[in-house]
Amino acid sequence: MTNLEIIIKKKFLFPDAKDPLEKANDEREEENTCENNNPSKFTALLESLPKRLKTAPTDSLVYRLAVCLCIVNKHNGGLKGLAQMWQEFVLEMRYRWENKYEIEGINKSAPHLGSCLLYQKLQMLNSCIEKKIQRETLFKGYTSQTNIDSNSSEMEVENNCASNDKSESENRKRKEGCSNKSERKKSDSSGDDDDEFYECQDSPSKSPTELDKDVDEKEDSSETMDTSLSESSSFVDSVTHKPEGRLSAFNDIQLLSTGEQLYIPVTQEPAPMTEDMLEEHAEILAKLGTSAEGAQLRARMQSACLISDMESFKAANPGCVIEDFVRWYSPRDWIEEESTGSNDNSQTKQKGFLSPRMQIPGNVWYEAWQSAKPVPAYRQKRLFDDTKEAEKVLHFLSAMKPADVILQLMPCLIHAAIIKVVENDDSDIPRLKDILDQVITRASKVTRAFNQNAKHYEDLLRMITTLENMIAQAKSLRTKFTTDFLNDSDKEEELSQFLTQLLQKPEVDIEGASQGTVGSCLHQLFIAQQKEVNMIGEEESLSENKNSAISDFPQPSAREYILRTMAPRPAPYSKTLPQKMFCSIMVGHHFQLAGAFTSDSLFQ
Repeated sequence: MTNLEIIIKKKFLFPDAKDPLEKANDEREEENTCENNNPSKFTALLESLPKRLKTAPTDSLVYRLAVCLCIVNKHNGGLKGLAQMWQEFVLEMRYRWENKYEIEGINKSAPHLGSCLLYQKLQMLNSCIEKKIQRETLFKGYTSQTNIDSNSSEMEVENNCASNDKSESENRKRKEGCSNKSERKKSDSSGDDDDEFYECQDSPSKSPTELDKDVDEKEDSSETMDTSLSESSSFVDSVTHKPEGRLSAFNDIQLLSTGEQLYIPVTQEPAPMTEDMLEEHAEILAKLGTSAEGAQLRARMQSACLISDMESFKAANPGCVIEDFVRWYSPRDWIEEESTGSNDNSQTKQKGFLSPRMQIPGNVWYEAWQSAKPVPAYRQKRLFDDTKEAEKVLHFLSAMKPADVILQLMPCLIHAAIIKVVENDDSDIPRLKDILDQVITRASKVTRAFNQNAKHYEDLLRMITTLENMIAQAKSLRTKFTTDFLNDSDKEEELSQFLTQLLQKPEVDIEGASQGTVGSCLHQLFIAQQKEVNMIGEEESLSENKNSAISDFPQPSAREYILRTMAPRPAPYSKTLPQKMFCSIMVGHHFQLAGAFTSDSLFQ
C-alpha cells in the first residue's frame, strides 16, 4: 500500500487524528444517515446481538479494524497489505502508550470478559495509559516532598546522637579527671559510629568495679538509644505514627481500642485481568498442589489485595484492631448485640463480636493482619503495574501472525455480516428469519469458545453465504420484474404474488403463458435485452426494421427434445412402465443423448 492509502485507513481507524473540519463533516454525514435510516422489524434483534455474541461494540476500534482489514485484503494487496496495515496498527498502539494518548473507540473500564479477546487486550492497554496519566499527575510532587522529609529526619537523628555523645564524653572527663586529651577516630563508611580511646591514669580515682559499672551503664544507654531509633524508623502497629491516606470518615463509627473516629483509607484498585490472564492465574494456582506449602503460597497469592487494604487501613487509623477492619471491609462478619447498662439511667451500648468463620484457628485474615504494616497506599508496592502490563499487551499484538489476526477478528466480522443481512431483510423470504436465528445461535457458541477454531467459522460462513444469496436473488428479481412492464396497474398484486412463489418454490407455473401478466413481463425483458445487445434505441422497436431479422428472443444455443412413453419391458407380457429419453442438439453439430428406462423384474 502507498503512504496515502495508509493515511486514509488510519484516519478511518482513529477519528481523533482527523482535522476539526473533517470531524465536522463526518458528524454531519452521521446525522443525515441517522435521519434516513428506517426502523426495521429486527430492531430488538440488533439490540440483543452484542449480548448474545462475544464480540466488540459496533462503534469500537476493533470493529472498524475488522472491516478495514477486509477492505485491505480485497482491494489493497491481499495478505501482504493486511500484514502491513497490522504493523502500522501495532506501531500506533505503542506510540499512544509512550506518549500517553488514550485510545478512542475503547471503553475506559476494566476488560469486559463478554467481549472478544482483542478488545479486552486494547481495554487493558487503555487502562494502563489512564493509570500512567494518573500516576504522573497525582504523585508528581511527592518525590521532592519525601526527600525533604527524609533529609530533615536524618539530620535530627544525627544531631541527637552528636549531642548525646558530647554530653557523655564531658561527664566522663569530669569523673575520671582525665589530664590528657582524648583522641577520636571516625570510620569512613558511617559518621554515626564513633570509637573513643582514652589513656589510663597513673592513680585511678575509682575502683575497677565502679569503672565496670560505668561501662555497663554506657552500653545500656547506647542499646536503648539504638532500639528507639530502630522502632521509629520501622513500621510498627502502634498509636505513635501519624495517620496517612485518609479518604473520609466512615459514618459515626469509632475505633474499639481508642474511641477515635474510624476513617476510610485510600486504597489501591485491584489489577484488571483479561480472560487469558485469568486462565493462566488459575493454572498457576492449580499447579501448587494440596500440600501445606502450596496452600500457604496459594493463600498468599490470593490475599495480596487484602494485605494492601489492611496496610492502608492501619496507616489511616492508628491503634486499630482487626475487628475495626472487619466492620469496614466485611460488615457481614461483624455481629452486633445490644447490652443494657447496670446504672439507673439504663443506656444501651452496641457490642459485637466476629462471625464464626473469622474465629477459625489459622484464619488467613489474622495472618494477613499480623504481617500487614501501617503503610499508606502511595508508598506500597503497586498491585497494578501499568508499565509491565502494557508491554505484555504490545508484545501480544506484535507477535501475532496474519492468520492469528484474522482468527481474533472473526467474531467482529461475523457480527458485521449479520448486521448487514438484517439491514437488507426481505419480508417475502419466509425462511430468512429461521435461518437467521440458526446463524445467531451457532455464532454465539462459536465466538464464546475459549479455543477459537477456524473450521467452526467455515460452517458459519456457509450459512451466512446462503442468507446473502437468498437476499441477492430477491433483490435481483424485484429489480427485473418492475411495474414499468405492466399495461394495467391492477396487475401489480399478481406480479408480486408470482415473485413471492418464485422465492419459495424452485418451479412456478405461469398463468396464461405468454398472454398472461407474467408472460408479457418476461417477453418485455427479452426485448429490452435484445435492444441492448444490438444497440437499438429505447424508442425504436424490433419490428420496425424487417430487414434486420432481429427477433424478440436471442438465438437459441441448443434445442432439447424429451420423449416420454409407457411401454412393457423387457417382454411384451411384462408390466407397463414409464420410459424416458432426452436429446440436446447444440450449436456446432454437437448433441447429447440420455435415457431412463425401467424394466419389470417379476414378469420378465
